[in-house]
Amino acid sequence: MSVEQASVDTTPLHWLPAPEALPRELDATIDGLPAVIDWLSTDQFTGAVTSRTGPNELALLVLGGHIVAASLRSTLGQPAHHGAAAMRGLIERAGPTAATHTRLLTLARPVAECLTAVLDPQPTVRSVVGTEDLRQALRDLASLSHHGVVDLVVGDQWGRTLYYRGRLLGAYDCENPAVAPSLAGLGRLAASGRGTLLVRVAASGPLPRLEWPTLAVLADAPSPPAPPAVDDERDDRIETNLLWLLSHVDRDYDRALRSADAESRVLQVLASFTNAVYSFAAHLAPEASERPEPLRLPVARDSLRAQYPLVDELELRGEEIDAPALSRRYRAVPRDGTFAAEFYHGMAHTLLALTQQAVGSVLREIAQPGVRQRCATAMETWMGSVEAALPRTGEARTGDGA
Repeated sequence: MSVEQASVDTTPLHWLPAPEALPRELDATIDGLPAVIDWLSTDQFTGAVTSRTGPNELALLVLGGHIVAASLRSTLGQPAHHGAAAMRGLIERAGPTAATHTRLLTLARPVAECLTAVLDPQPTVRSVVGTEDLRQALRDLASLSHHGVVDLVVGDQWGRTLYYRGRLLGAYDCENPAVAPSLAGLGRLAASGRGTLLVRVAASGPLPRLEWPTLAVLADAPSPPAPPAVDDERDDRIETNLLWLLSHVDRDYDRALRSADAESRVLQVLASFTNAVYSFAAHLAPEASERPEPLRLPVARDSLRAQYPLVDELELRGEEIDAPALSRRYRAVPRDGTFAAEFYHGMAHTLLALTQQAVGSVLREIAQPGVRQRCATAMETWMGSVEAALPRTGEARTGDGA
């Protein structure tokens, strides 16, 4: 098997299988989570824990009551954190009194041990094209007694195969998270387009034992950027203006979906909205020198290049995306095969990712947690509705001459 080593910036711990039994669900504040973690230790729990607070999700992998891996991700473009920094990050972003929705997912010990592969700092990466390429790669790994996981990513879809000391435990994917002995789901995913295979090896030595950060640990951590000064009127203006932008893009997006050239119009609307949010963030430039400057669009574009290579298809006019040029670029894409659908799907996600980065800058300028939470929820809801309306990778759509 021809492979290359690469560093991959993902949050694979959040790709969790369905638990063996119904998950236990609790609603508590963040400062109530240590009590939950104490119970996990007492009960020698094995499985995973997820805690969702607004746009932030913390995932913990627990073996025999000990936290061995942690990951924090955000739907609003904030950087991912791993290990102890993930738990600190949740507290710093949301505050200790923020409400969380927590789920306890009981997993079989072999499954949990396979998932320790998320600690692999440098997974092996290769491209796969089609089911036969995938089948050969999995055969090669089985012959090597692979112990860990094999992740297949095609566009924004993923599937995962679990190998326990060379034995195939099963597979699951983002649409069907229940672990099944069949590889049919991965086969369908491989057939949908060119994919990336990431081979992660389970930890072989002593596993980390992460502790929930105490007040002393939090005090010794590097200080986050100074929060904005409390200014209720400014926060209210930010919320009003952000919701106004959302109402306008929602109207324009609905009109674009109903137009004859829906897809090119949708891309133009999303690009224009991306420009508007970056412009809004720039006008909120903090007065205090210790506050971070708002992210500029060209910088954000460069930072997303590895994960969203279609950013290179975006023409900039000064510090804005040339939205009409993007619409023309899409119209020029050949309609034979699946390339047009993949371009549309990938570009829409690229624009949403850019927008998430700008929204993060806006949210950092809101002092009141309640206002910040409302704005984050509104943005997350709108972005989720756009993502839900996108066709799957390789799925054909009518319109725009298709």
